[in-house]
Amino acid sequence: MLDGGMFSDLDLYKKKSFWEKHKTIRFDTLDEIAEYEILAVIVTTAYRPDSFRYYEYTGGSQEQFEKYVSDCKRLSLYDTGVNAEYGDKLITLSTCEYSQNDGRLLVVAKKDGGLIQMKKKFLFPFLCFILLLLIGIGLMLIR
Repeated sequence: MLDGGMFSDLDLYKKKSFWEKHKTIRFDTLDEIAEYEILAVIVTTAYRPDSFRYYEYTGGSQEQFEKYVSDCKRLSLYDTGVNAEYGDKLITLSTCEYSQNDGRLLVVAKKDGGLIQMKKKFLFPFLCFILLLLIGIGLMLIR
């Protein structure tokens, strides 16, 4: 982030005014295209005794989930009004934050739903079709 690298735009979420215009994140995988509502934006540290140990959360019990969500909301730079219930899917984006040693910026979001679900049996043929389409377009451009 220091060099304006790949995750530097996450830093913009420190300002509530930016979040007000960008309340969701899209996360694409081979299986789906999904949208997530931002639940919390947190500045913390890593690997210190007093750090928010977000990197140790791996899901599990309802109690662990509720504690994680509660900690995120308590530490958030501002209230987003978004809540999560046990069973909701969360994503935590983490990058370096340079206002302190071992600083981390977290953007925690709740899955709002899959925009497109890719069925595994259709995924390979779909990707082959896209590849052939791109090759065809490339060949047309060469001529």
